[in-house]
Amino acid sequence: MSGIVSSRLAEIVLWKLISYKQTYVLPCKLPCKGTYSQWRKPDPDYVKLNTDGSLSPSDQAFGSIARKEDGTVHFAYMGSNSKRFIIQQELMAIDVGLDGCLKHGITKVLVYSDSMNVVSIVNGLITPPWYCQNIVLFIGNKRTKLSYSSVNHCYMETNRAADLLAKCVADSLEILLYFIPPLDEQLSKIIKDDIRGTIYVRF
Repeated sequence: MSGIVSSRLAEIVLWKLISYKQTYVLPCKLPCKGTYSQWRKPDPDYVKLNTDGSLSPSDQAFGSIARKEDGTVHFAYMGSNSKRFIIQQELMAIDVGLDGCLKHGITKVLVYSDSMNVVSIVNGLITPPWYCQNIVLFIGNKRTKLSYSSVNHCYMETNRAADLLAKCVADSLEILLYFIPPLDEQLSKIIKDDIRGTIYVRF
């Protein structure tokens, strides 16, 4: 009986956390249905590159962030441009991120995007629209210069750092901002959440 009560209590606590949209770490398995996701650190000698794009009536931008095997930040980019399709922003994030890796002498890169279409396009499973074929070619060219690269899909919840970067650029001009730690408070919190193993639940 106590087990049933504990399970029910855990469900209530989880529901309240989600209702208030709080970031939380699940300390144990909870008896609730849903999709669980977690940002995972790359293997030694690899860099994990999270990328994202953003599009609104007034702004179009992208962000990418490269992280080391311990989860700390190697470098990050955010930029804006005049391209009017979200898929272009998502691809630009990958292209610029790979360019940053090459400039830093990084040769093993695990790319992650929360856009399944973009992942499929870069992996050659879908033919890209005509207006972004050049970006796909640029990405392919950069990948040939790496000793290893993979492009993978991730859930939005584990892509929060790149998402924040993509939404921080409030300018429609052609700009590209590069930076390294120390990071601002909001981004630092996301990084710490990821490093400590925050688990996100999607219903």
